[in-house]
Amino acid sequence: MKVIFLTKTGFVRQHLQDMYIEAVRGLFEVELWDLSAIYKRHDELPNRLESDKVLQSFAEFDQALAAIQGPALIVTNIMFYSLKRIYPYIKKHHLEVAAIFKEGLFSYLNEISWHNLDPRNGGLIDVLKILVKRLNWIRIPYNRLVNGQARYDYLFATNNFYPEYARQFIKVHYVKYDEYLAFRGAPQVLAGPYALFLDSAATTHPTYKYTSRRNLDGDRYIRLMNEFFDYLEAQSGLPVVIAAHPKAGYTEETFNGRPIILGQTPALIEHCSFAFGHFTTAFINAILADKPVGFLYYREMLRCGQKFITIGGMELGKLLQAPVINLEKLKPFPIEVNQAAYDRFIDTYVLDAQHPDQTTEAIFLDFLQAYAAKGPANA
Repeated sequence: MKVIFLTKTGFVRQHLQDMYIEAVRGLFEVELWDLSAIYKRHDELPNRLESDKVLQSFAEFDQALAAIQGPALIVTNIMFYSLKRIYPYIKKHHLEVAAIFKEGLFSYLNEISWHNLDPRNGGLIDVLKILVKRLNWIRIPYNRLVNGQARYDYLFATNNFYPEYARQFIKVHYVKYDEYLAFRGAPQVLAGPYALFLDSAATTHPTYKYTSRRNLDGDRYIRLMNEFFDYLEAQSGLPVVIAAHPKAGYTEETFNGRPIILGQTPALIEHCSFAFGHFTTAFINAILADKPVGFLYYREMLRCGQKFITIGGMELGKLLQAPVINLEKLKPFPIEVNQAAYDRFIDTYVLDAQHPDQTTEAIFLDFLQAYAAKGPANA
């Protein structure tokens, strides 16, 4: 059986782990298809991987699907609202599609937050969209109207927040759980205690090129962050280290000479004394490692293209009973873990209690082997 991985942004090294590409390659024939041109995404990715196919149009996508020989399964991290553009072509060739992505929790946290019901933070249309998503009796027919028959055949996730998105839900641990296990006990990257900024590339992530909302004032953002770093270092005695997002574009001067480390975030989390930021899935690693966490915001972040990473982080802070820190009104905050809140969060949003001794990778590989033995839809 062939397993074809699709993304709409191109592939980077993190996909090899988050989508289990390397593990799947050990058992099945694998191809990577880059659909970024179809989705009009022209992100500059410094660590972009070479894809087997870079498809420029729907016609090319259709032809590539038609050329598949033998049984195959499509695996993607393309979010549901973007699936409808390619779904008719997939079904035309009698293929099934499985989804593995890490953003479902992030979307859910945004949609349950009261901040998104404040029209000052995005306007009345945004409020109406959130209300639609909260009310099942409106959301389900609305999704069918807007997205037609598009849905995943298989959804691998810890929670099935929106059942109409998939024909079959397969419960697994959160994507970052395997990464946490792999780096548990990893050697230190830096000596000594430190506080770790889990960067979200708030001013440099290419996603913000495609939003209709205005972006943050980058200079003001960096100034407020450096003021907070100074404050935190003075209050805690911990030097601040930046765990840079893969799509960050910082220089040594950005954070006044503080260490900026790329590609070692899981190991840095393992040995930090405090982790803080806006919203990034790396917080899952910190929570599993019982690290104190904190979430940063200021007023402008609630009213621009970066509002989603901001509100997602604030809502996560509420669930963990962790400090949510206004960068414009700094005041002392606790650096501690509320263990009961952490345990509730992990049980609800991170771990699959039915498979306590299996990694998500193992669950996914078991599924693929059973799927291949049964005979894929296009066989």
